[in-house]
Amino acid sequence: MDPGNQFFVNTMKMPDNHSTRCVIVFLKVPQKSRVKTRLSKFLGPEIVVDIYKNFVADILGMLNRSPYRIIVGYYPPHAQSEAVEWLGPGYTLMPQKGNNLGKRMANAFDKMFSKSYQHALLMGTDSPDLPESIVDEAFKSLDNNDAVIGPTVDGGYYLIGFKSATFLPQIFDDIPWGTEDVFEMTVKIFQKNKFKLHVLPKWRDIDTYEDLKFFYKTYSQKESTAPNTAAYLSNIELDISTSEPIE
Repeated sequence: MDPGNQFFVNTMKMPDNHSTRCVIVFLKVPQKSRVKTRLSKFLGPEIVVDIYKNFVADILGMLNRSPYRIIVGYYPPHAQSEAVEWLGPGYTLMPQKGNNLGKRMANAFDKMFSKSYQHALLMGTDSPDLPESIVDEAFKSLDNNDAVIGPTVDGGYYLIGFKSATFLPQIFDDIPWGTEDVFEMTVKIFQKNKFKLHVLPKWRDIDTYEDLKFFYKTYSQKESTAPNTAAYLSNIELDISTSEPIE
């Protein structure tokens, strides 16, 4: 069996359309040299695309077990037909709009709160083993806090959320995306605005080959909350002994 075709996205269980809580999932329509480019130096673009698809399958699979409304924010914004072909017709799709990541995130929150959602989270797909309990904690924390954020090991964040009454668009302004300063700078903006902030457990995302090897070693001997990703990496027999890029 071709391991690249093993990933799946379960769209059978969908939450109540009238829920006041939604999770916005930011993802890219998978194309060679467009997703997880730092991994392509070690694994090749075709394998990287398949890995990325499995990340998405695991995140959406986890969220499909939750009671929250799922909104898929896809990029590039003209790729709706490709997104539907990939994910199937069961998701509410929203194009990411804006000239940088911060603008796209701010616009996504704006749109959701304009649709009468009272609590919204935004997350990416780089932490495929993120458990449902973290999402539950994030929503629960918004009952008594202005915002919530989940830091990553490398200095970024994997999740951010607001209540409609406390949304702070400037939290996304002038942030050096992709650097180790993202989380620290974001927290400082929250502090400057006197926000009551809940910080979730730190989690490792998968950006580099070292991150991928860490994931593989962690779940090679135990069950993973990212079953699609774990199975795919086992099937391709990932070589965890090397850190040499492809020539």
